[in-house]
Amino acid sequence: MALGTLPQRAILPQRPRFVAPRQPPRPSRRLVVPRASEFNLSEYQEAVVAEVRATEKNGHIVLLRLKDTHSLLPVFIGEFECGALVSQINKKPTGRPLTHDLMKNTLEALGFRVTKVRITALVGNTYHARVHYARARGLKAADGMAAEVDVDARPSDAVNLAVRFGAAIYVNKEVAAKMGQPGHAFDASPPGGGATEQHSDVVRSCREEIAAFHDPTIMIKLQLQVAVVEERFEEAKTLRDQIDKILASDRALSLVVAIETAIEDGRYEEAARLRDEFKALRQAQQLSFPRLSPRKQRRPDKLHAMKPHVIGGVTIKAPMRPEYNTILTPEALEFVAHLSRCYAPRVEELLARRREVQARYDAGAKPDFLPETQHVREGSWRVAPLPADLQDRRVEITGPTDRKMVINALNSGANVYMPDFEDSNCPTWRNLIEGQINLHDAVRRTISLSAGGKTYRLNDKVAVMLVRPRGWHLWEKHVAVNGAPVPGGLFDFALYFFHNARELAARGSGPYFYLPKMQSHLECRLWNEVFVEAQRVLGIPNGTIKATCLIETLPAAFEMDEFLYELRDHSAGLNCGRWDYMFSFIKTLRNDPTRIFPDRGLVGMDQPFLRAYTQLVIQTCHKRGVHAIGGMSAIIPVKGDPSANEAAFAKVKADKLREVTDGHDGTWVAHPGLIPIARTVFDQHMREPNQIASKPRSDVRASQEELLKVPTGPRTVAALRNNISVSVQYLEAWLGGNGCVPLHNLMEDAATAEISRSSVWQWVRYGAVLDDGQPLTADKVCVAIQAELDSLRQQVGNARFATGRYLEAAFLFRLMVTSTELQDFLTLPAYEILVATEFGPTWGAPQPAQGARSRM
Repeated sequence: MALGTLPQRAILPQRPRFVAPRQPPRPSRRLVVPRASEFNLSEYQEAVVAEVRATEKNGHIVLLRLKDTHSLLPVFIGEFECGALVSQINKKPTGRPLTHDLMKNTLEALGFRVTKVRITALVGNTYHARVHYARARGLKAADGMAAEVDVDARPSDAVNLAVRFGAAIYVNKEVAAKMGQPGHAFDASPPGGGATEQHSDVVRSCREEIAAFHDPTIMIKLQLQVAVVEERFEEAKTLRDQIDKILASDRALSLVVAIETAIEDGRYEEAARLRDEFKALRQAQQLSFPRLSPRKQRRPDKLHAMKPHVIGGVTIKAPMRPEYNTILTPEALEFVAHLSRCYAPRVEELLARRREVQARYDAGAKPDFLPETQHVREGSWRVAPLPADLQDRRVEITGPTDRKMVINALNSGANVYMPDFEDSNCPTWRNLIEGQINLHDAVRRTISLSAGGKTYRLNDKVAVMLVRPRGWHLWEKHVAVNGAPVPGGLFDFALYFFHNARELAARGSGPYFYLPKMQSHLECRLWNEVFVEAQRVLGIPNGTIKATCLIETLPAAFEMDEFLYELRDHSAGLNCGRWDYMFSFIKTLRNDPTRIFPDRGLVGMDQPFLRAYTQLVIQTCHKRGVHAIGGMSAIIPVKGDPSANEAAFAKVKADKLREVTDGHDGTWVAHPGLIPIARTVFDQHMREPNQIASKPRSDVRASQEELLKVPTGPRTVAALRNNISVSVQYLEAWLGGNGCVPLHNLMEDAATAEISRSSVWQWVRYGAVLDDGQPLTADKVCVAIQAELDSLRQQVGNARFATGRYLEAAFLFRLMVTSTELQDFLTLPAYEILVATEFGPTWGAPQPAQGARSRM
């Protein structure tokens, strides 16, 4: 049967044909150009999405919290709109775009962005809303088109778009006054009318109950995400069937999934019921195991170590070794819990703000100097005076916090040692706590180590320590306060400060820090508030803490004065974190196809955008009376090759010469062997402790255009393979507990791996043409990844390859570089794998009694 025909039985009897009378031609009409409707913003009140609920009784509701009030505005929405909103708020991957994602993508493709949405009126029982949108910056509007236009919309669609674009939500004040209700009006109550758990208590108790549960499907879920992204739907179906099969046979797992889903959907009563069922099931499983015999009960610590502990208001979901008691004291953990209760919600708000700002960049906006803080940039203020032991910082060495590294770095001859809990550290439980123990002993000068027939102790003169806690984007999932993870930075800072602040002051120094990965002066403001509160609680004078901020994100380059101003009582200057800065350049401008990076190795400090950035750091710091520290030299000595070693040292010398002549007050090195080179250069050209007064650099004029100038250079197949090799080897080491790896005569950490991984993603995203004349595709990258795996197998041998984590690393790398979205940080998905596998699949589960083992 031909296309477009019907079977014979479906043909209907013909009817008389109706011919419409000819109409006179219509007069031509000009296209009506949409414009923004007239309204007064003072008649509106800003609101934010407070909660989304799905209940059997009331259907699906989004609760808008009216800012600066305790009132909530309930908006009833459809099931589909509710699911779309929850998915976006929770950043749940959907595989394919939902309708609202399609609307967002379409608007962005046409060069528009949503700027705000308004709930304008209540007609009957129906809210009316309008969505405002505008052309992205730099795009010319159509003839006669206003700068901003608005269209009629349902509130459910308007709110969905607002959340996706990070746009503000406004509610007409008359509507708010009429329909706004106090927050407690939405607290659930049981059928009998008695008191019930608050929603926050339900969430906390659910999280605590399922915290130690190991999800056996985690790797299958990661494979499923890759299959969906690559549109291998048959394989995705098979993987989904595997997950469903495991869910059907594992009642505990199915309850955990149901609890998480109920919490995400706002069904708190159901979540509480499922929690109680899960708790009863786990108790029954424990009772089903036979009791230990009296002989086996002599070693109860094995069982005890497998259960979460609650100490000082903190739930520890990791083994407690006896030596950890030095650091994890009830008093120290109560201090951790206090700071987490005070500031963890603020961290979440700042991370949400990051997403909103990035949404504006994705829509076409560009980072720029803030008009609202112009008075700060133009003011004549200076930071508080620096202590004596921070006046001369000409050479600084960085590295992880293992015991040997701490001793060697303090003895290295550098002025400053930065013990690193961030980029060069893999945040295993052991690394974190043993690192704190090592720093505790180093402060008291009792640290020592006997290994390989040698004994390591501290010299009489050692470097000053500036500890780097983790950035705000990282959470510490081994511990929880009120059922929620603690911000990693607060955990690292709190333990070090609590145990060492007074001891350092008594020895003529102080608690000094490096602060990483900040994107806004508001994030500096939060650190300042943490410092003030920590000093208040421990009775330490305000201003004792000093902190150097790393300028290693593109948005931060436009807020240097603001960073120093927010921390002016605690500031110890700024540092050029150039590797992360290059990565941030790609990430921030990821939707701009005109800003594709060349080979990583060719992006040197002579590139205009890096010259503008580093010189602006110097000018800003010296204007405010504080240090400007140069960037990292990741080169390490080449063993057994004098000519290569000489060439490497020449590069380091040239790099440090540029820094000191520009006006930097110090520099970073990654290896002790580079300290004499850096020190010689700085000693020759910086006779005084620093150059704050002698090189004000008032000649620097760094504009937005200069800071955003795209680096130039070729893109080569060799660089692609190097990026893949570096990323896979680094991830393999990281998953194995090592965050700092020497590769190809460079010291690779998370920052250098990030630029490799993001460069490959960017080349794939835009089909960059490499030096072989061919555009790069996802398929070609997958082939190249496999080729590098084969090469690595030959390099390390079959035994090392089989016992390592190369396949997991390659899988994770492929997932990130072929995804449509650029993952914020490579360590975020890697951390999920790390936490799930760190102590084995049975950690926290009931442990069966061990019977007598055979002698055979």
